[in-house]
Amino acid sequence: MAIGLRKVKFFVERKEGFTPDLDMVDRRNYEEQKLEQNGYFHCWVCEERKSEQSGLFREETVALVEDALTGKMYRIDYDLIRFIPE
Repeated sequence: MAIGLRKVKFFVERKEGFTPDLDMVDRRNYEEQKLEQNGYFHCWVCEERKSEQSGLFREETVALVEDALTGKMYRIDYDLIRFIPE
């Protein structure tokens, strides 16, 4: 357990429509990423992302979150994270 870190629930990716071209293994991985997961918030990080519309880079703030089960670290958009009251 991560001592002193705030508990969060988060999604790795945004929920999007059906993707028919996935095989069974890819579909399982895709569905797992769409599930809400438990984790620990570490900090806010500023990163540059390229805009798909303009092709320009812009700074965005994302959360650095540790998955509670696997310990894997993710960069999560601010609207895909929810802090859990203690």
